[in-house]
Parts: sequence; C-alpha cells; structure tokens
Amino acid sequence: MEKIGIPSAAICTDKFMEQGRLAAQVQGFSRYHIVEVFHPIATALPDALNQEAKRIADEVLAVLTGDWFDL
Repeated sequence: MEKIGIPSAAICTDKFMEQGRLAAQVQGFSRYHIVEVFHPIATALPDALNQEAKRIADEVLAVLTGDWFDL
C-alpha cells in the first residue's frame, strides 16, 4: 500500500519486531514505523485485546497521518 501512496500501519508483536523491521528494510522502507503489541496476541482474551487496541490507537493514527516522526 505504501508503495502506491496509500498510508498503512504495520502492527507486529514484540517477539517478531526484528523480523518486521528487516522485512520493511528489504522492501525499501528502512525508516518504516511498526506499531508493537504484546505477544502472543492471537490467544489474548477480548478484554486484553480491547486494552491493547486502546493503547496503540493514537500511535496507529499517527502512522496513518504521517505524524509518527513526532512520536
């Protein structure tokens, strides 16, 4: 999406951040901002997911609007 000019927000668990950064770099986005969430997110209960979504909402919005440089 980024390559065609549509802002996107990558969200990655803390366990896979290194791989996420490497994947972004390989695709030509060495300064791409990845939003980090806890691991394992796949087995989290609804309350924990809600809390995590609230925690990262402002960061995701900043990435989508290009304001993440100020984070």
